[in-house]
Amino acid sequence: MNWKHSLALLLAVVSISPVDSKAAEKDRGLRTGVATIGSQKIVSAPGFGAIRGRIVIPESEKNSIPKPKVLFDVGKAPVASKCCAAEDPIMEESLLINSKNRGLKNVFVYLKENPKGGRPKAASQSLWPTADPSGKKPVFDYDNCTFIPHAMILTVADTLTFRNQDPVIHNYRTFPFKGLTLNIVILHMQNGNPGLIDRKPFSRPEKYPVKVTDTTHPWMSAYQLPLDHPYAAVTDADGRFIISDLPPGTHEFIIWHEKGRILHRAYVAEVSADKTTDLEEILVPLKQLTK
Repeated sequence: MNWKHSLALLLAVVSISPVDSKAAEKDRGLRTGVATIGSQKIVSAPGFGAIRGRIVIPESEKNSIPKPKVLFDVGKAPVASKCCAAEDPIMEESLLINSKNRGLKNVFVYLKENPKGGRPKAASQSLWPTADPSGKKPVFDYDNCTFIPHAMILTVADTLTFRNQDPVIHNYRTFPFKGLTLNIVILHMQNGNPGLIDRKPFSRPEKYPVKVTDTTHPWMSAYQLPLDHPYAAVTDADGRFIISDLPPGTHEFIIWHEKGRILHRAYVAEVSADKTTDLEEILVPLKQLTK
């Protein structure tokens, strides 16, 4: 990828740093209706419902969005500079805001546990943002000494494919709150073939996303949330998220970001059978993101 193209893709997003909200915060969405992603309807199993929402900064603060940050310009990486940032700069990804529509990327939205009447696996959705173009399996890439995706949801049953597309050895180290730490070596690309390894990275579900690092390239970090249920999502570049196949009733969602940590401890959404609840925009003021 050309560095100018890489930077252009990120001109719509920016980095800043959020903070904890007060405990037991409860908010409610408003409308109920049939939701779509583009022209594709959000489909849940019969008798189940879905929520759709967007996490954004307030409209009044749109002009205050800072520009994206380059961590290392081409040739300036402090380690393995012949590989890392050799052709493209390495961008700061700790928090990204879309300058065009205020959307906050890489926010985790999830239920703490599988609700009564919940399904062990939602038929109409994939949990992960994944580096696999087909979206059929969870793949975690190392590319330009950057983790892809930066934020990811897994179930404890998932086997994760680690794919190293750099000509340098990487590693993968987790810092779980409950489960066992995993620290493994990911072999480098050889003869045009990426280094591949499959592992189940988590032994237990966690309440909050787990930090992932590469100890040999200390700027590399990502967050992964292991769960024992499918009711979770990560916001996209527009701040949008969808969670489908929810049992009808009142549900409280944790909303979490790596810099803001707990943005909401209990965001309340009402779910109706065979309908999609279209939530109001969930606002995160910049003052929460710059402390």
